[in-house]
Amino acid sequence: MKSALLPIALLPIALLFAFLLPLAGQEEPEEQPKTLIRALAFEARRIPAPLYAHSPSSQGAEGVELEVKSYLNHVQQELPLSKNVILTTSADPASVEDDKLVVGKTALPDNTQSVILILLPAKSEGGGQKFHLLPIPDSLRDFPKGSFTVINLSPADLRITLEKSGFEIGSMKAKLIEDPPVNARNASAMTAWSNVGGEWEKFSSSSWAHPGGKREIQIAYMNPRNQRLDIKGIKDIAIPGDE
Repeated sequence: MKSALLPIALLPIALLFAFLLPLAGQEEPEEQPKTLIRALAFEARRIPAPLYAHSPSSQGAEGVELEVKSYLNHVQQELPLSKNVILTTSADPASVEDDKLVVGKTALPDNTQSVILILLPAKSEGGGQKFHLLPIPDSLRDFPKGSFTVINLSPADLRITLEKSGFEIGSMKAKLIEDPPVNARNASAMTAWSNVGGEWEKFSSSSWAHPGGKREIQIAYMNPRNQRLDIKGIKDIAIPGDE
């Protein structure tokens, strides 16, 4: 009976396959999704204390300190974040379960890897810092140059007119206005109404300069100081990729 011995010349190849076959059955570890973030404090005078961004899908990884600024420039922060984001005052992954340490939660927009994250102050029963987190798609596909993104955070539907063009925005909704109409001064005469009890009431009027090659965010909100509707503009004068 002949023994089943491999020829000497084939022995190295057989050993190589014996080594590689177990590896072929191993799956590559799934890479954590990453998101480009520009974090902005809605109230420029109240830059929050160090905050840490956590993603529930990160499986116990430490939070990453979030760079929160009082203005928008071209610098983006790459964070290992997926759909849901939790901000806390600690890098400890267990902090996401502690209400005293959690300062805000949000879900990022679908189909975008670039986000402007605005931190709006929120009421806190315990007296600590709390924020409403407002994520805005930051890609030029979703937010083109020369456009306004108008966000209605008020409890009422809004109507915005720019020159003779009208735009209605539901409560807690956003509207992209591309290449807005302008007058001879390259600006739009803006008037804003809110729907109160079925009646449209004017609450603001001003002039919005055309963004040109830049972009601008306009946020309608209930001012906590006087409980009146107000509109605040945020200019994005340094778009990522333009430097």
